[in-house]
Amino acid sequence: MSIECLDSIHSQGDEQVQVELVTNGYPRVLVMDINTAGGNEQEQDREIWEGLYNIIRFIREFLEGRQINPYYPCTSFPPQPDLFKSCLEQFEDEGGNEEIEAQLVNKAIGEYDDIHNNSNLAKRRILNIFIDIIISDYSGRKDDSTYLHVAKGDIAQLFKKELNWYTVEKCDKIGKVPKGLLRAQIPSSSKVNQTPENSELINTPVLPRVIAKQDNANAA
Repeated sequence: MSIECLDSIHSQGDEQVQVELVTNGYPRVLVMDINTAGGNEQEQDREIWEGLYNIIRFIREFLEGRQINPYYPCTSFPPQPDLFKSCLEQFEDEGGNEEIEAQLVNKAIGEYDDIHNNSNLAKRRILNIFIDIIISDYSGRKDDSTYLHVAKGDIAQLFKKELNWYTVEKCDKIGKVPKGLLRAQIPSSSKVNQTPENSELINTPVLPRVIAKQDNANAA
């Protein structure tokens, strides 16, 4: 059965279907799909990009569950942390961590030039690093897709801190939002799983929850 068919089954399947996919080695197939990517350079980059995206989405839905999407027919199911453990074992057995690590230095250009971002995000998913943030309204630059459109109340996850920008992930999309719009607040219960192994990924001490600044008028 092709990877496309398996991906379709995962995308539309219910909780029991997810159990059967993991039981029958679908996580291994996801790793193999990256490892065996072929064709010309652009075709290879496309296959790697799609393979990494499938891993990101697969893990996210196991950890966070899946909600019904009015724009895309699918079956909802709750978080399944036990399946996540089995996924990790299969990724490790198939050399998934090494395959993902190898793509961190991928210099793809053009349509799939964010392979290294997908690789980093896939690695973070596997290490289970999650930081919820709430951000105020921001309209990304129309001439540059690397800047996200976000609205106050959106839930995103901090991906990288720069001088004037935060790189965040929202709904499997990675992009920049201005640092000046955000205010940090340490949460009472953080989801961050900070260990020596994963601290290099975020290059900072345990990161805080980030909450939008109030408008000056409201603050007054």
